[in-house]
Amino acid sequence: MYNILTERLIRMDTPRGCCCASLPEVYAALMADAVDAFPALRPHQRHAWHAFLVQLGAMAMHHDDLTEPPEDAAEWRRIIRGLTESQRPKGACWDVDAPWRLMVEDITRPAFMQPPASSADKLADYKGQVETPDELDMLVTSKNHDLKSAVAVASGHDDVIFAIVSLQTSEGFSGQGNYGISRMN
Repeated sequence: MYNILTERLIRMDTPRGCCCASLPEVYAALMADAVDAFPALRPHQRHAWHAFLVQLGAMAMHHDDLTEPPEDAAEWRRIIRGLTESQRPKGACWDVDAPWRLMVEDITRPAFMQPPASSADKLADYKGQVETPDELDMLVTSKNHDLKSAVAVASGHDDVIFAIVSLQTSEGFSGQGNYGISRMN
C-alpha cells in the first residue's frame, strides 16, 4: 500500500509546473536539476528531507559500487531496492518493497522507516492512532505555539512521508516509555 518506490506520491514543483513523482523519479529530477521545490515540505522538515535524500542516495550508490549517481529513475529504483534486498533477514516472508510502503496491515512486516514488530502480540504496545501527518511530525520542541499540530486534515501522502522522515531524523528521546513512533497502520 502506497509504495514510494513505484507510486507517484511526492509532489514537486518543476519548471514545467507541479507534478507527482515516486522516490526514484525525485532522484532523477534532482539529477536533471528539475526540482524547484516540494510544496508539501514544511520549513522545519527541510533539513531532515535533505539529509534523508543525501544519505539514502549515498548508501545506495556505495552498496552498488557506483562512483557517479544514476540519471534515470529505473536505475535509482534498482539500487535503492538493492539496499532492501541485502538487509532482508533470511526466511523473512515480506517482499523487497515492503520497507518502502507507507502503511502495512500486519505489524510484523516493515513499513517506511518503521521496523517490523517481533510478533502480532505487540500491537497493544503501540500508542494511539495518528489521524494527521502533523500530529505525527516532530513538533515537541515547538510546544504547539508556532506550528499547530493535528490540523492538516486535508493532506497528501507526501505530507506523511515528510513527517515520518522528520520524526525519525530529528526526534529525540521523549521520556521513559516513549520508544519510537506510532506505526502508520
